[in-house]
Amino acid sequence: MRENPGVAVKVSRALKLARNRAIMDVLQIKPGPFEPGCPQGEEFEKYVQAKYKEHFSQQAFDKPENEGRRDAFLEAVALQEKHRGAFIIYHPHHAATWQEKIETTPLYRIGERVDKSIYLFTYEMENHFGAVSFNTQDVRYLAGILQERIYELKKGESSDEVEEKISRLNAGIVELREREQRLNEAPTDHSNTLISQKGQDTDNLRGLSLRQVALLYIYQERPKLESLVTARRLAEQAGLKSGALVLKHYSRLKTISERIRVDGRQTKHLINDIETVIPYLSGNQKKAAENEVFILRGKKVNLG
Repeated sequence: MRENPGVAVKVSRALKLARNRAIMDVLQIKPGPFEPGCPQGEEFEKYVQAKYKEHFSQQAFDKPENEGRRDAFLEAVALQEKHRGAFIIYHPHHAATWQEKIETTPLYRIGERVDKSIYLFTYEMENHFGAVSFNTQDVRYLAGILQERIYELKKGESSDEVEEKISRLNAGIVELREREQRLNEAPTDHSNTLISQKGQDTDNLRGLSLRQVALLYIYQERPKLESLVTARRLAEQAGLKSGALVLKHYSRLKTISERIRVDGRQTKHLINDIETVIPYLSGNQKKAAENEVFILRGKKVNLG
């Protein structure tokens, strides 16, 4: 079972992650941290540190005559590290970025902004923090950042603009408290049943492929799928038979990071499969699937 590290541990890891990404940027190491083939988690850190040591050795930075070039290199890394930190959860420089996102978002879109931030938060946790997905500790951390910003604004001069920012920040805190309440609610075990939001008749699930069945199970946040018997029952609801293939697709797509890392033609196929199951979802589950489509479409555009 994966750990759920405390805030101090997460901050320490965020600092290391920002430095490693900065090193990759300055040395132009390929594949980059978000590209297919790049190591994840602890392997990512080992991979970058090996490249870092190799560069120091090649450039002979330990020799006095190369001190100027070494200092210039370290300065470039430090500058890029500050930039990278603004986009890494639990990094000290990320707080200002999170505050700005909320205080510049219209009130009617605050909930959407919070959901997208939580989604990216979860992606980072799974990939680089070796932790369980987004939890109540993370909610309180984000809410605390917004609360600190409110205190800061109230200390300054009052104006309509300041009051608008405070309203948006308070709305963000309310949204986060709602997410915390949901996280504290005990999940209901429907492990043998897929729920169709299109209607009560399970025949509405007919026409889904085995991979789409697996995706629907994943997005509906059911217990970990390990039983072949359960997988077969899920397949049967879509008029199919192979529980083994449902398990296979589930194991390959069960985490956000595994879905986001698909590449090439698989990106288009996965987008189509997710869009097929979206009508069977509602609420936050639907939003999560839509956010993934948004990210995958961005990858598709970048790949040409």
